[in-house]
Amino acid sequence: MKDQALYQLALARIDGIGPVYTKKLIEQFGDAASVFRADRSALEHAGLPRNVVTAILEFTDYPNLQMELLHLRNIRARILFFTDPDYPHRLLHLPNAPALLFYQGTVSLNAHKVIAVVGTRVPSEYGKEMAARLVRELARPDLLILSGLALGVDAIAHRNALKYHLPTVGVLGHGLDHLYPAEHRSLSHAMRGHGGLLTSFFPETGPGSHTFPARNQLLAGLCDGLVVIESGTDGGSLSAANAAWQYGKKVFAVPGRITDKKSQGCLELIHKGEAIPMLSAEQLKAAMGWHWAANHDSHQPALPFSSAKPAETATPTSHIDPAATTETANSTPPTDSTNPANPPKPVASQDHPPRPGINGTLEAKLINLLAAQQPRTLNDFITLTRQPVPTISVTLLNLELRGIIRSLPGKRYLLVS
Repeated sequence: MKDQALYQLALARIDGIGPVYTKKLIEQFGDAASVFRADRSALEHAGLPRNVVTAILEFTDYPNLQMELLHLRNIRARILFFTDPDYPHRLLHLPNAPALLFYQGTVSLNAHKVIAVVGTRVPSEYGKEMAARLVRELARPDLLILSGLALGVDAIAHRNALKYHLPTVGVLGHGLDHLYPAEHRSLSHAMRGHGGLLTSFFPETGPGSHTFPARNQLLAGLCDGLVVIESGTDGGSLSAANAAWQYGKKVFAVPGRITDKKSQGCLELIHKGEAIPMLSAEQLKAAMGWHWAANHDSHQPALPFSSAKPAETATPTSHIDPAATTETANSTPPTDSTNPANPPKPVASQDHPPRPGINGTLEAKLINLLAAQQPRTLNDFITLTRQPVPTISVTLLNLELRGIIRSLPGKRYLLVS
């Protein structure tokens, strides 16, 4: 009897059988070998088109698949079929996730916490600094860092993960017989020993325009949260961010100057409410619900809505963008919890007074709207308050981080009872 891996490869090689049909067939027949032992009547009863049924019944290319299995063993690559216990569990509920993956690596793809970092291939100095700092400040032994092994932000994320002894996996837009870009040969070698390389493409598949969108979808499905660090409005990172958002993952985007083309994609994600502004590693951990000890060597400016520090102990202005400092100095002081000299006056109806710790008119309005009817969507809040999307998004995140509300799939929100 031939190895199950052989039949899994055979199933993946048949035209017309994708992830959906593969999972349906395994559910009905039990394993890949049983699919190829089934007769025409049973295969047709499974709902397969006639040409696919014929392709299964007439498949004879087993000798070449035996050579392919030998080649995979020679390059120390594993087949991860979706029934394998080592297959990434985060993909199992996604109907279009690949049924078969190829993996060169040493670490589990089912780490307790998984963050994907993506961004432009030509980052600014700011982008380089943010990518390196994020990985450094997130460094904990139960975290896996994912990226796409591309030039720029991806490579910075991988290298810093290795530097801080974090496992890191590169999700490839090609097969394992190729390496793109070629400059990353030494980096990929280091990653195989302290992480891995993962792909849904057969070893001989080269990089192409159709392969990288598929890579981005796989990357999005594998993570708990995805961070975009610099991207233009047509950047490939946005396809990964959009896929992650559709999968219900947390998406973060590092804000930048509105005049900087490398920040336009991030600002667009924030404006549409599809990404949370990523202003510090501590804020990201809080948004993810990860309760790690504070990282005291952080140089990131603390977010007003997530910091427990008093204003006088905030990060020195030497670590803040000079342009932002000038603008703040010349503007009217904000009327919110960041300005102790001008405390806010929460506004609430008599029927629904604000909960303890609620600061700001907008926060009180959102609480009252939820108290009157829930769940409510992001669009509900935008329509009822007539506030900009970024303002609503940041205020909702503030309330969620403080445990006052919780988010549901589809950008819906509930009060925490």
